[in-house]
Amino acid sequence: MTRTLIIVRTHRADAASLAAFDLYAGLDGMDVVFCVDERAGEVDFCARPKVGFDSRTLRGLGLYAHPNCGWRCGDYFYYVIRTAHHDYDFYWMIEPDVRINTTNLAAFMATFAAQKHDFLAPQFGPRNNQWGWTRTILPTGMAPHGCLYPITRLSARAIDHMFAVRRAHSADERLANADSWPNDEVFTASVLEAGGFSCADINQLRPCTSAASLNVGAVTDSAVLEANAPDEMIYHPVRAFEPWLKNAEQRVATFREQALPKTEFYRLRAEASFLNGVALACLRHPSHQASALVPLMLAQDLWQRRPWAEISPHDTADADHEREARCRRLLARHFGAGDKRPIATAHLVQMAGSFGPLRCASDFVCGPAVPIGRCPVETALPYTFDARDGSLILTLHIRAETVLLANDLIAEQRRSTRAIARVTKAELPYFNKKLLEASASSVAQAASAMLQQLAQKAA
Repeated sequence: MTRTLIIVRTHRADAASLAAFDLYAGLDGMDVVFCVDERAGEVDFCARPKVGFDSRTLRGLGLYAHPNCGWRCGDYFYYVIRTAHHDYDFYWMIEPDVRINTTNLAAFMATFAAQKHDFLAPQFGPRNNQWGWTRTILPTGMAPHGCLYPITRLSARAIDHMFAVRRAHSADERLANADSWPNDEVFTASVLEAGGFSCADINQLRPCTSAASLNVGAVTDSAVLEANAPDEMIYHPVRAFEPWLKNAEQRVATFREQALPKTEFYRLRAEASFLNGVALACLRHPSHQASALVPLMLAQDLWQRRPWAEISPHDTADADHEREARCRRLLARHFGAGDKRPIATAHLVQMAGSFGPLRCASDFVCGPAVPIGRCPVETALPYTFDARDGSLILTLHIRAETVLLANDLIAEQRRSTRAIARVTKAELPYFNKKLLEASASSVAQAASAMLQQLAQKAA
């Protein structure tokens, strides 16, 4: 009889991790165990079975303890579990923020029980040089292959083979370094393909993933998913959207490119990918599309300028330019083509704390400035004139029309601001023109009236 173990991969005992474990524990014919990254300290799962590891554990297994291996090296979790629980034929590994949106989880999982492939994963296949992880596998001489790693299945013999290869690479000083160590997606797919193992995209066995449902960067709102009928698809990552977006925007607002040590500029590439994911998540959410504008513009700006290019010896210009072009296409599709000249600069913001009685530009702590060639008349409300340079400060909102219905307009405007835009004095006539062109919109009408009031006060 084939024995299967489900691994819940995590680094903390949060509600999502515990709920995922309990869900899979209800399946007949499969065992469940936590595998937890405990490099930051021991994690308590309230008597649920777990296998933990730290850097000392990894070194004891002969593995290179990459500083970010908890995120970068998901295959390590397989080796840790296989060492502790070696009497299984197949091992699933599923992250807590994966949602299998089905009415019958047991029937869904049974689809794969009869399949004897050594490796099942979403988006398995060959990769080209534009993929960011390709450069990390090329020194091994293997043809680059990749996949997504939030839900995967491996046979015991595949894990054993990968483990032997990882240990051999860990002992090679030429390969074992923090910058070029292959991540789980490229390592697993490339090693097993090169080794002649049977590998398949999970969709070949049952269509259950898509670019919209399974995207590492773009979050799916758990409330929206629960409100819709089950569609037998796998979603990742699934989170409560509002708290996630608030944290994501705060991360962008506090991001200071100029404060990074020069040697860490390569991290900006990851930051640009993160920003793109935030924007995609907003664009796919029925109520948050306007929030995509600033992170998408900031991502495009980073891809376009490529500040890491002079630092990273593994610079991939073609991939960066393609991502910049992708951002530009998304902006054009959702926010219009934009003008060649910048109309304003936009910033994701944090509130500076308690507001004074007067509105001023210093009410907000601004993130990086992003030049925008789009006039956000459907989401922007005038806030104040900055006396220092005479520029108009606008607040950008997810649903500006609801702000206008508030009893205390100014208080609600401040509370719900996600970003601000700064329109220079030279561009004010052009902005006014855009407001008049959009005057059929209640938001544009209100913004025009507010702008007139501000202008009178400034005069």
